[in-house]
Order: sequence, then C-alpha cells, then structure tokens
Amino acid sequence: MRDGRTFVVGGLEISTRLLSVILLAGVLAVLLVPNLYAWWRQEQELRDITAHVQAAQERNDEMKQELDLWQNPDYIASQARERLGYVKPGETQFTVVDPGEDYQDEAQIAAAQAQGPTRPWVQVVAILLKEADSPRESTPVPGADAGQSDGSG
Repeated sequence: MRDGRTFVVGGLEISTRLLSVILLAGVLAVLLVPNLYAWWRQEQELRDITAHVQAAQERNDEMKQELDLWQNPDYIASQARERLGYVKPGETQFTVVDPGEDYQDEAQIAAAQAQGPTRPWVQVVAILLKEADSPRESTPVPGADAGQSDGSG
C-alpha cells in the first residue's frame, strides 16, 4: 500500500476509490440480478396469461354467436336435418355414402384384364407398322367374289 490511497497488486496500481466502486458494483449486481430475473419471468407470465385470456374471450364470442344461432328455429331445423336425419312429412331423404379410397366399381374390376400385355406398347406399334408396310398376299374377303380379289377383272 502506497501513501494510503493506492494498492500495488502484481505490478498494477489500483486506487482505493476504484476498488470501492468495483465492490459497490459487485454488491449491486448480486442484489439486482435476481430481482431483474424475477421481473423478466413475471413479464413473460403476464404475456402468456394475456394471450390466454384473449383466446378465451375469442372462444367466448364464438360460443355466443353459436348460442344466438340456436335461438333461430330455421337453424334448429337445418341442424336436425343434417345431424339427426329428420325430414318433414311428405319429404324423401336421400343419403349418399362415400365408399372410401379403396372402392372400385365392380364393372371396372370385371372389365380389367387379368394380365397385362406380353410386349410393351412401343414394340407392338413397331410390329404393326412393319406389318402395314409389307404387302401380304391377297386373301379373299368373306362375302365378296373370288374374281374381284385376285385383281384380274
């Protein structure tokens, strides 16, 4: 300690004022940091509760609108028709049932071939084009004269 106002620590000269300011800042940090954390946490809780209350108020408004709908006799009748299948006297009710994704019409199943083609379609087309390009020997057409089919005539 030199002249009562400074300390020498490891070759570093520190004044007593600086040391007291550092100690005061440390004490304030120890006292304030937990309080600041608690304040921040309470702010978060307040925001969460406010959001929850707002969502509850919106749900309450929706429920009030739905309650108002149930006061209307036309709405009650439409809900009875839709939910319970009620009909007025003289009306006929039709129900359409969705068979689901796996449903196939029996006609489609019956019309389907049991096995696919033995050759790819490209190969079939190539064979047919080759047959169309090569002339065949004349064959008699049923119901036609034999004299007309040989080309002499």
